[in-house]
Amino acid sequence: MTQPIPVPDTPVQSRTRSSVVYVAVFAASLLLSLFAYLQRDIINSDGILYVKVARAFVDGGFADAFAVFNWPFFGMLIGFTHQLTLLSYESSAYLLNALFIAIAVTAFVACYERTGREGTRPWLAGALILSLPIINDYRDFIVRDFGYLAFLFLALWFFLRFSQQHRMRDALLWQLALGLAAAFRIEALVFALVPTLYYVGSHPPEMSRRLLHSNAVFLGAVVLGVVVYLLRGATGDVGANLFTLQQWLSYASPAKIWSGIDREAATLHQQLQYLSSHRDAVLVLSSGLLALTTFKLLSNAVIPFCLTAMYGSHKRWLTGNRGTRITWIFVGLAVAAILALVASRFFLSSRYTIAAALLLSLITFAYVDVGLKRLADGGRKRLLLIAWAVIAIMFLDGVISTGASKRVIRTGSEQALTIADPQATWLCNEPRIRFYTDERCELVGRTRLLNLLGGKRADDTPAVLLIWVPRKDGELQEAIEGNPLVEVIESSANRRGDKLGVYRLPAGSN
Repeated sequence: MTQPIPVPDTPVQSRTRSSVVYVAVFAASLLLSLFAYLQRDIINSDGILYVKVARAFVDGGFADAFAVFNWPFFGMLIGFTHQLTLLSYESSAYLLNALFIAIAVTAFVACYERTGREGTRPWLAGALILSLPIINDYRDFIVRDFGYLAFLFLALWFFLRFSQQHRMRDALLWQLALGLAAAFRIEALVFALVPTLYYVGSHPPEMSRRLLHSNAVFLGAVVLGVVVYLLRGATGDVGANLFTLQQWLSYASPAKIWSGIDREAATLHQQLQYLSSHRDAVLVLSSGLLALTTFKLLSNAVIPFCLTAMYGSHKRWLTGNRGTRITWIFVGLAVAAILALVASRFFLSSRYTIAAALLLSLITFAYVDVGLKRLADGGRKRLLLIAWAVIAIMFLDGVISTGASKRVIRTGSEQALTIADPQATWLCNEPRIRFYTDERCELVGRTRLLNLLGGKRADDTPAVLLIWVPRKDGELQEAIEGNPLVEVIESSANRRGDKLGVYRLPAGSN
């Protein structure tokens, strides 16, 4: 009996199916963010900064926000959301993050579909992006990265559509979305090079017209910005602090990058005697930075997915198209931004690779998609089960936290507000203790804290000490335990043994 020939979806059916996938991915992401919020630990250090910006913006406006942080757009959004919803600043930030993550993953799936790789399934891209640890690990963080990612992938989607349909509306929206991405993170400006890199080699009239359309807003913004800056500079008022922009421009300076590598290589040559020359030190340092960047990028893009893509590319499972070429340009620029950063700062947080890892995932997911389909069509059920088990484990690992909580910092700090002497001088050794005591306590360094515990005080007034004592900090534990100069008011610990103690230094204890 002959098999019926499948009838392809009509455009309406295809759009409806895509819409269902987008809504499902958006809703699932919101639920995951809600779950992360309900089991959240404590605010991250960057989150404290953004909340400070929000408070400054609400209390004093733009100038005060810029005084706290020189790229304050995300913090100002938190302040606006706080005023609009009456939620706390912290909860307003979590709400924004949840929305931005949902927009980012939905836009990712839309870009995946827009690249048009034959045989790929958008719903699978949605399942995979929701499983990535690099996203789920940061759902309970207050960071501006997700706003950056949301508008970066919207910009990519609009540029993909502009490259296919050449409508001025898409050209304008691509530039607007990228501008908003840059309002969160300045490195988004590197993607303004995409049209030039993509249209190089096109027929000259076509290239000129499309380059103009896809860069018109950028060019206008640059000209306007220069004019405003010069006019305000002529009056002695240059306006906002441009340190962040200047800093990123310096990262892209080959002279500065080489100067930094040369300086650090000289230090490395002195420390490692087996390096025979300064040139060897430069080679070791450069190779190490490149290896670090590669490892973090591939790890965050999931190494098994990358290996599958490499194998599938070798076997020519998929053919390239316009969308994949654009995606590779985005990947290349994202990696270039990371390399410029790491070569200038000699430091790389995994979080800085999120954009590049997700852009690379637009490529790798297509091969994973085809690979899973080949296993299913080939009847290799055991391997298919193992593959899905790996994806499930990856998802659970990112969603379920098994580490020791630092929630005692929040609960202990809030409790201290009700039980400790409000007239005494309050001192603490952890920024998040200061945050959760509404900045009631003064943050002190380790040396001063140990001096206080040893009886070396500049004054004789009573003091309240809120001290975070990690379980491995033997020096601090020894300075506190059995110390006749301190009185224990309250102490609480997590299951790993890290402790928050509230202590009193009586008057005359020096």
